[in-house]
Amino acid sequence: MNTIDSLNSIQTSLPYLNSEWVLVATFFVAFIFDVFFLKKEWIAGISFLGVLISFFLLLTQYHLFSNTTSIKLFSGFYQLSKDILQFKIILGIATILVFIPFLFKAVKPKSREFFYLIPVLLFSADVLCMSNHMLSIFLGIEFLSILSYLFIAFEIKSKHTAESSTKYILYGAFASAVMLYGITWIYGLTGTLQLDSNFLSSLSKVSPAYVGMSLLLFTSGYLFKTSAVPFHFYSPDVYEGSSPSTLAIISTIPKIAGFAILYSFIKHFHFNWEGTMLIWPNFSWEKMIAIISIASMFVGNLSALAQHNLKRIFAFSSISHTGFMLLGLLVFSDTGLNSLLYYLLVYSISNIAIFYLLEYWEVNYNIKEVSELIGIGKKSPWSSSMMIVLLASFTGLPPLAGFVAKFFVFGSIFQQFQLSQSPWLLFALIAGVVNTVIALFYYFNIARYLFLKKSSVSNAQEVYSMLLPFITLLTLLLIVLGLFPGII
Repeated sequence: MNTIDSLNSIQTSLPYLNSEWVLVATFFVAFIFDVFFLKKEWIAGISFLGVLISFFLLLTQYHLFSNTTSIKLFSGFYQLSKDILQFKIILGIATILVFIPFLFKAVKPKSREFFYLIPVLLFSADVLCMSNHMLSIFLGIEFLSILSYLFIAFEIKSKHTAESSTKYILYGAFASAVMLYGITWIYGLTGTLQLDSNFLSSLSKVSPAYVGMSLLLFTSGYLFKTSAVPFHFYSPDVYEGSSPSTLAIISTIPKIAGFAILYSFIKHFHFNWEGTMLIWPNFSWEKMIAIISIASMFVGNLSALAQHNLKRIFAFSSISHTGFMLLGLLVFSDTGLNSLLYYLLVYSISNIAIFYLLEYWEVNYNIKEVSELIGIGKKSPWSSSMMIVLLASFTGLPPLAGFVAKFFVFGSIFQQFQLSQSPWLLFALIAGVVNTVIALFYYFNIARYLFLKKSSVSNAQEVYSMLLPFITLLTLLLIVLGLFPGII
């Protein structure tokens, strides 16, 4: 492509990123207010307004796209389709929900920079979702990782938090190095980093062993962002060393972006031929995803059984939910994608609600361990009741949205198994059902300490916080989505 064509491609691509430009402008406006003006309290409002405007522009763009429209941007470095816009909408919803408690001062930020870094985090996640070139994917993951490191850096108060932050950075650097090594392999094998038909044509001429090794190395970056096994080791320590309000951000937005780009990458290896989905035969994505999914579910849930710290429990719970969400990618069809999108939305709402609830308990009752929950059911019946509902949704109990999410995922797996009779689909389905039962034990243990353990507390001493109505709203939303899943 010559210079004129490149410039024309840039010019025609710019209007498709209006929502992203708003986020960039929001960052600069908030930054200028922080540096040059005394009204520091305006920074939160400016950042939230920018995120809202960006979200509404995204919704407008979504309604203009047809299901078959796919647009290459910036000479093919990025792409935009209705599937990608759906992931970006979930990212926007998650960011808005994360922001609301800060806006109403229910949670105090660690610094003013916290506010105008959130639009940048959303911008980097959106850009990563649209990446369509191995170089842009790598840069997008690195950009998102660096911003996540900054949020964790705000938490450094002691040797323990410094240690957890260092582990996060080191594991991230290791995952990035492995991914970059995979990119060099792929480039050496194909001579291109552009994800198109020529890429697969060149890869088809290579030994399957080399193909498998290079793709496994390359996907390490995705696995790190989604905290999937075996790139999950950082999660428990990082969760334990960070505040719940920060975890609501870094455990949700990077995971959604990670699944979005993983879906977009795997899509290049699938072809729709006369209504039948064909898979590129030189590499078994089905086997790879099934193994990672099963390992993530078992490692996450079995490890959570042995934990006593609440944040470590939900760290391993997050790993297990990654395994469940990978089941949506295992069935690469419209049904599988819809189940993944629904699961991501429900997970985001539940995750944000739980971590803000942990923030409420930590600030008002100094609770960090499961054993410290004794008597909280009487001291704070409102928050404890909300936790029970949230745990039930995480487990997958009807009629909550978590049940519908798992039902959709299991239904798509079973439907595909009836067509293909693949043993990996059956193994994954059985593992999902078994792990749903395993999760009941450590979720129920939290409920047991809240309400069933004997306590000397006799009178309710609920400490009011603006977090409680917000958590209640999210909990009611999970009930509504469970009863009426068709409303989205």
